[in-house]
Amino acid sequence: MASADITATLDQMAVSFDPGFDSTAGKRNRRALREAKKPEPTREVNPYDVVLATSMLQVGVDVTRLGLMLVVGQPKNTAEYIQASSRVGRAADRPGLVLALGNWARPRDLAHFEQFRHYHETFYAQVEALSVTPFSVTSLERGLDGVLVSAARVLQAAKAGPGQGLSPEDGAARIEAEQHFAGELIDALVRRIARAGDEDASNRARLRLENRLDQWGKRRKHLVELRKSLVYERVLDDSRHDALMMSAENAKAGLDTRDAPPFIVANSMREVQPEINLLVSPIKERLVYRAPDYAPKWQMPEESS
Repeated sequence: MASADITATLDQMAVSFDPGFDSTAGKRNRRALREAKKPEPTREVNPYDVVLATSMLQVGVDVTRLGLMLVVGQPKNTAEYIQASSRVGRAADRPGLVLALGNWARPRDLAHFEQFRHYHETFYAQVEALSVTPFSVTSLERGLDGVLVSAARVLQAAKAGPGQGLSPEDGAARIEAEQHFAGELIDALVRRIARAGDEDASNRARLRLENRLDQWGKRRKHLVELRKSLVYERVLDDSRHDALMMSAENAKAGLDTRDAPPFIVANSMREVQPEINLLVSPIKERLVYRAPDYAPKWQMPEESS
């Protein structure tokens, strides 16, 4: 489903129940007007009575009208249960009611039923721990580009004057003048990582950050040779500006050229892998696939007679 369709559905979910229109008395009055051949009130969008949803409801749904939820089956983890059940009662003046319907044939649902009160009184303590490796090589490669840029821009946000600081969109071009600040920022980040991780992690982080700073400066010099200025991301005129950062999706698209931005930054903190588009079709002509040169040649075994 397209994102625009999801937004339209959420907007319709927010359409409130109108007692004068949706109640039994309201329907009776409209029927009387219709039988008397008098004009009756109309509206363009009707409110939803019931919404059937999967566990995806737990993400990004903030509709204050939702007030009653039936959870069919115990979700597999407590964090999912908390997030999903929090979709109702979103406003102080509109309380929410959540009904849990367990499955008697599932031992896990029965266990939650037997400890229902204790579990719900302590379920924030029941949230499962997540295994993370924040300072692994892959984590540093994916996260430090965004950390370096965002920290530099936030810490220099007070430099609001024209031609000052790294914070503005076109401030990326001032990295040469801010080398001392960038060096101090890298030292601060490495010290923070050393307190949270270990010496190996801090050393890897320093090497990565110094490499990113070097690539930042090289990117600026390269664009100066092309008579362009460096911006962080928003390129309004290709003939005058070029970017320092690009998304992981664009990087996966094969923009591996000398002119490609050197910093690859995720679009949000929730992203781990870049999005990909899949086309599934039984019509072979609609599918586009170019096998790499090193791909093995697949041969089906011949049937024995």
